[in-house]
Amino acid sequence: MADSPLVDPELIRRIAHLARIDITPAELRDLDRDLGAILKYLQVLDEVDTGDAPPMAHPTGLTAPMRDDHPRRGSNRGLSLREAPAVHHDSFRVPRTVELTLREGHEEQAP
Repeated sequence: MADSPLVDPELIRRIAHLARIDITPAELRDLDRDLGAILKYLQVLDEVDTGDAPPMAHPTGLTAPMRDDHPRRGSNRGLSLREAPAVHHDSFRVPRTVELTLREGHEEQAP
């Protein structure tokens, strides 16, 4: 496993637990190695002297073209509801995307 003072397997297990992600021992080893390598690289970058570099907000200096902001009418609610595939009480009916389940006494949202 990677030798890093900032990350260790226990920290990775704790983060995975908080994120409700199950990780296998092999994934734990991979994450420990990869996160250790990333943190080591960040330490190298942190040692670079950037004192003379001007601050920048965007690496290319390009800006996105913007159109003028003019108020305009929105869609017709009645027409939109009439053409919707499913309506319920003057609202669009959409498929459920979040399921609530109970696991180990805690309320969780299933993906």
